[in-house]
Amino acid sequence: MKRSPVIYILFAFWLLCIHCVLAVIKDPNPLNEVDNRRFYVELTAETKDSEAVALQQKNFLTSLDQLHLPYKVGTQYTLAWNALLLEIDEPKEADKLLKEDLEKIHCIAGVKDIYPEQRHSSISARKTPHDYGRYLRKRQNSIHNNEHIKHYNGYAADPLAPNKMTGVQVVHQTTNLTGYGIKVGVIDSGIDYQHPALGGCFGPGCRVAYGYDFVGDDGHSPDSDPIDKCFGHGTLCAGIIGGLDPNGPWHGVAKNVIFGAYRVTPCSGNLVQDSDVVAAIEMALKDGMDILSISIGETGWAESASAAVTYNAARIIPVIASLGNDGEKGWWTASSPSVSYDVISVGSVNNDVISEFYISNNVDSNYLIRMYSTPAQASNIYLPLYASVFNAFIFEAYFISKYATEPVSTAKNVPLLDISEICAGPNGTNLNVSGKALLVNGVVCFGGKFSFADAYKNGAVVVLRYMGGEQDRNIFDAALGVVPGLPILQISNVNGEWLANELKSHSSVTITFSEEQKAFPMVQAGKPSSFSSWGLSSDLDIKPDILAPGSKILSTFPLNMGGWAQDTGTSIATPYVTGSIALILEKYGKLSPAKIRSLIMNTAIPMHMYSGLLYPVAKQGSGLINVYDALNAKTLVTPTKYSLNNNSNFENVTPQQRYNLTILNQGDAPVRYTLSHLPAASVTGYNSTNTIPLENPIVANITSTITFSETTVLIAPKTSATITWTIQPPILDLSVPWIYSGFILIKPDSGEQAQSIPYAGLLHLGTINVLGHPQLNSTSVVGFTGRDDAVTITLWLENPTRVLVIGAQSADNVTDFGVALVERYQNRAIGSDEAKFVMNGSVGVGEPDPVTGKFAQYKPLANGEYRYYVKALKLFGDLNNLGDFEKWVSKPFTISRPKIA
Repeated sequence: MKRSPVIYILFAFWLLCIHCVLAVIKDPNPLNEVDNRRFYVELTAETKDSEAVALQQKNFLTSLDQLHLPYKVGTQYTLAWNALLLEIDEPKEADKLLKEDLEKIHCIAGVKDIYPEQRHSSISARKTPHDYGRYLRKRQNSIHNNEHIKHYNGYAADPLAPNKMTGVQVVHQTTNLTGYGIKVGVIDSGIDYQHPALGGCFGPGCRVAYGYDFVGDDGHSPDSDPIDKCFGHGTLCAGIIGGLDPNGPWHGVAKNVIFGAYRVTPCSGNLVQDSDVVAAIEMALKDGMDILSISIGETGWAESASAAVTYNAARIIPVIASLGNDGEKGWWTASSPSVSYDVISVGSVNNDVISEFYISNNVDSNYLIRMYSTPAQASNIYLPLYASVFNAFIFEAYFISKYATEPVSTAKNVPLLDISEICAGPNGTNLNVSGKALLVNGVVCFGGKFSFADAYKNGAVVVLRYMGGEQDRNIFDAALGVVPGLPILQISNVNGEWLANELKSHSSVTITFSEEQKAFPMVQAGKPSSFSSWGLSSDLDIKPDILAPGSKILSTFPLNMGGWAQDTGTSIATPYVTGSIALILEKYGKLSPAKIRSLIMNTAIPMHMYSGLLYPVAKQGSGLINVYDALNAKTLVTPTKYSLNNNSNFENVTPQQRYNLTILNQGDAPVRYTLSHLPAASVTGYNSTNTIPLENPIVANITSTITFSETTVLIAPKTSATITWTIQPPILDLSVPWIYSGFILIKPDSGEQAQSIPYAGLLHLGTINVLGHPQLNSTSVVGFTGRDDAVTITLWLENPTRVLVIGAQSADNVTDFGVALVERYQNRAIGSDEAKFVMNGSVGVGEPDPVTGKFAQYKPLANGEYRYYVKALKLFGDLNNLGDFEKWVSKPFTISRPKIA
């Protein structure tokens, strides 16, 4: 059907409006719950000029008063951010915030940006499904429940093993560096300062000398005591940074640092406010912190209030943030604020050796099934290493308590019975299971008559269930609450088949649950953790920046929660980098954050896959942190990294583009440097038939070629030289986008270790779709007469998008009646998350609000037949190109409002 020209005119006008909006405002996650009563106004003066900041804020307030708008000033920020928090003064204004108000505020001299206040969640990504009335920010804490031990004396593995991987042990053995005098701010759940390994007290003269509780246990009761007694994450992080056990060998990376504990997470882990994070950063700078460690984030863009303030803070002191734990969900899963420019984003590598309980058997003493866990793929059930004691704040009944302190079972010589072939048959309910462990092939025995609840009533001790997939000797999932009292342990296919075969060849097989832990080599020891999120950022900046040990790391935990724990996540790797930087600051004094970033990134160790290829930079950043080399580097290379096409047009890199690197010889003798290229594997997150990112990106041994203006250069002491280089991207199948990457290696002849600079670029052809399976609810006739009388649009965002628009058009697809909602900087969906938009049969009048995406006024659509449409800018799309917008049109629906008498 022929389209009316008015459609193109309206859409072109809409594009112009959106283009202006994007130039004015940065709103990272418009699906997030936004409190329309509170907004941040960022001003232009640099925070390093305190007089200019004070004068600019004074002038702004004078101008605001002259506008006579219904706002009051909540908080003024001057150290971490030149910004003010504005609140609508009267409740009646909350539902009719006028776009003109914010436009007037934005026109005040010195205003740079306006951001909405947002509420965020700090719950682990894998514990609860998203509520898409709210698209909540989540904490990058452990990927499963913490595993607690009574004391690490029972921890069989070397508790200091991570230090051997990173050069920290050598630093401790050869220097006196301990982080003495360095102040580290931990923005998290507080710190249990009563722990002996963390000093035992709070206040001047204590290890935890600074801090504040911005939330209280309930999220609404701030006070001056930042103790951590109900969540534990901040205490874990503090121990990794700088704990010191007075009665044993365990210690953190920088065991004499001074802590600032800034609590922004309540006991529930819910509702972390932007304002609390901003206030914590502001107070940390006021308290003179030298480093900030932050483990709060959500997959997203580098545009938000919390990202903006961390970006500003990162230009003053080093800010370290966790990358995220969504690596098993493919590309575009790096978290904000770690994706903020200048923030050091940290991914995880696996520990070398870990301490675990295990299951042994009577036929092969060398075959041990470890009680090691990885996240469940199909459920929210996590492995209990210890018996369950349910607590009120664990809201899912089947979660295993984080306070448990006993092995899951101490049963010895339990007879094993394979019920796989008979459980579905008529004799399945008559099995003698008393005192036995049940082996179950879940593929064969599925949906039969056998009941685990009946098995428990009849005396079964434990269930070992396998269904295929995992190939390691471990228990990777467990449920204790499904059948209370009966542990149901999910074991690997390898383990299940081995046990089944042993039962066939032996008259009796018994299993024993260990009462003590044993040291085991970790699966893929020293390699990037599978859970560690993939970069690049949505802006194609290199993220992560660096890796550190973050899987199965022992540290302190609140005393009332066991005192010690081993935990896993990129937020466990983050404090490791924080402690490492404390050692650098102690040695060199105050360094710029940029120089610190160069020291740790360019001395990091690029990591190889088992095939011998280097891991893609999108997975490892600059590689594994090497603290010893960072402390002893006499060469400084800039820039720190090359993000080859992170610009608004996502242009492909051509061989004609030239790049410069500068080598500074900080030593006392001339040094000759040799330059070479270390190509990494190319990687794609897609296949040619699906635009949804793959859970396991595809790696290819197809690499780029680099040409240097000169491959050797002699540099006199205390001087520098600049080298020019060009790159020939690899030839790849561009039916899907590829990230190609590698390292430029700079090797001195002085005996100093070589340094490397990571680079990454993206090759693509065209754009990538965003909208996944949009749907309109089944209501065909809508009267819009009540609050719940509405049309709901549900969609699954396959990829990030800068702009998403919902509007209404005629059922014959000819007339566009206007836009109802504009959303910006959308994240890709993680897992099965769906976004829901409730539409009330109206479209906006004029232009959308530059902050909320809503309109000042709406007009109801007349009675008739309509379709809703959704338009989204495709990944790598051009905002000014109509063809780069993906469009979906709903099935027709009818508006039939009753006539008003």
